[in-house]
Amino acid sequence: MKPSTAARLELGRALFNKEQFFQAHEAWEEAWLEEDEEIRTLLQGLIQIAAGLLKASRAERPSGCAQLLAAGLDKLEPLAPDLAGLDLISFRRSVEAFQTAAAPWLEGETSAPSGPFPQMKRTTGS
Repeated sequence: MKPSTAARLELGRALFNKEQFFQAHEAWEEAWLEEDEEIRTLLQGLIQIAAGLLKASRAERPSGCAQLLAAGLDKLEPLAPDLAGLDLISFRRSVEAFQTAAAPWLEGETSAPSGPFPQMKRTTGS
């Protein structure tokens, strides 16, 4: 992983945890353009999840939200659980819990969920 990617990954993580999903997406996309292999896949999955949560936070396009969350989780699934120092196991679980909570919205039964939104932790616990 390139040093600039590490910085962008951390910036995106901080923005994501503040529910600034668009800004997190932008930070990660800059790194995604420069990376390859597993790190590129990681970034793409994170970008897709951030985009899906942005849709939920704006209460727009439930089907697009569901598709993006599922695609992002699919990207993260085969990766090492601590790739790039991220706790991907707990992150995937929190995204899956959000999907479950959002299911009635996706079915048109309720309004969009207002949270809690997933959080991304580092493997060191921060």
